[in-house]
Amino acid sequence: MGLGFYRYGIVQNRLYAFHVLHLGEMDPWVKNSPLRFVYNIFLVNSLGFDNDLGWNAPAWSISVEFYTYIVFFFFVLLLRPVYKPVFSLILSVLSYAVLVYVARDDPHTLLYTYKYGIFRCMGGFFLGMFVYHLSQRSRIQLKAFPASLIEVALLLIACALIAESHHKAMQLPVFPVFAVIVYVLSIQDVGVVSRFLKMKWMVLLGTLSYSIYMIHMLVFVLTANIWQYVLKLPVSSMTHREGGSPFKVIDTPYADLINLGLIALVIVISYFVYHRFESIFRDYFRRLALRR
Repeated sequence: MGLGFYRYGIVQNRLYAFHVLHLGEMDPWVKNSPLRFVYNIFLVNSLGFDNDLGWNAPAWSISVEFYTYIVFFFFVLLLRPVYKPVFSLILSVLSYAVLVYVARDDPHTLLYTYKYGIFRCMGGFFLGMFVYHLSQRSRIQLKAFPASLIEVALLLIACALIAESHHKAMQLPVFPVFAVIVYVLSIQDVGVVSRFLKMKWMVLLGTLSYSIYMIHMLVFVLTANIWQYVLKLPVSSMTHREGGSPFKVIDTPYADLINLGLIALVIVISYFVYHRFESIFRDYFRRLALRR
């Protein structure tokens, strides 16, 4: 088990290497300090040491993932002789319960990043473990039409919850709904959504998703800065939810079209970064792990 975890840790180093590569991404709304750089290097930038995100802001999720993996190691180490899938569900529920408790005085959100994000991650991680075990024990045969109805209905429910997720009360139900969606998609593959997700270009987007996530902020921030300081055009400040941190956006009637173009640019850059950096790190650390 120790060797397996060692190998797993080495393979995950590709994520850390990619994180370091992107530490130059700077959010102009947040002052980047040497101390925040240290927080990012040691991946404690989402453990409550700071009062906002800085430097590589999307890396808050890498921070909580890293420490969730450590929790996972001790979880397996201690419970391996008696482990049952329901233990993962219990730990997930406990994690979400702690999240609700620490957010009890916040009227706006449960979706923390730089503080308490670890409980979001642990809840999702161990819920995912439970769904995985459940899906391995069940495989159903459905015809395409009923499978499609179930998939589309679940997606509509998820979209409705996400549309109202600016209300704190609507945020918690999103987690189990997504778990059910993952479960349904994993036990059959004949529905319209399942078939859509298996299309080559969707598989490609899934492959590039980590690069897209890490790069998108840099592209949008640079665009807003060029728009404001070079082109001398207006920008606006907005938040994605009440009480959230503000971010800068271009202010023009053509913003939607420009943003679509920026999304396409992010995908193109991500394709290059994946093949020139991420996959190289992945293959290197994978070979390193196999040497042990």
